[in-house]
Amino acid sequence: MQQAPCDSSLSLTCTVLGGFGFDFSPNETVDLKFKQESFELRSGELHHQEIYYLELEEVEIAGPGTVTKGGGFIGGGFGIDGAIQGIALATILNALTTKSKVHTFLKLVTNSGEIHLHYGGMEPAALRIALSEVFVVLRRQDLGWLAARRALLDSKKDGMSNEQYELLVSRLLKPPTHRPLSERQGRCPSCDESIPLLSPTCPKCHAQFGAGTAWSVKPI
Repeated sequence: MQQAPCDSSLSLTCTVLGGFGFDFSPNETVDLKFKQESFELRSGELHHQEIYYLELEEVEIAGPGTVTKGGGFIGGGFGIDGAIQGIALATILNALTTKSKVHTFLKLVTNSGEIHLHYGGMEPAALRIALSEVFVVLRRQDLGWLAARRALLDSKKDGMSNEQYELLVSRLLKPPTHRPLSERQGRCPSCDESIPLLSPTCPKCHAQFGAGTAWSVKPI
């Protein structure tokens, strides 16, 4: 099976909560950028670490999302070290709560370690959608997943035509194709002009789109 490169160029500014195997300290601000074949963590110009998707085992997104009150995180853990780490984490989270109303936690597990991040730019569900392409890449490079899906098709082969079976196997084995939203066209609901789907305004009639407006660009 061929592995398609990820076209995502999403960049997130996060706060490090902790982890193991990464050269970043708790409470350090890092830029997390998802690229074609890897993701990169960067703090400043010199301090950065790149991990290829083939090294990435798990991505987990959690958290309460939008909250209305600050503070309230309590530290604790197993033994002295656990208690110290828990108290330190609670201190970071309480400080973040005074700055951000959105609390999304991102865990990245790799062959060599894991890192836990706080992100205040999107709620968990929105971030999960934004990272859909990354999750597809991870799923398709899982040999167990591939074997299970192929076994399912083989088990149903007798109930379908050869053409249908070959079509489904082809879909499974070849990299998925997807045209980024940035390349898609839409139509202005005001003047019917063809414009980029993600346009904030129409270049012809100057109609505005997005949150707080009555119109949205219609996909073509």
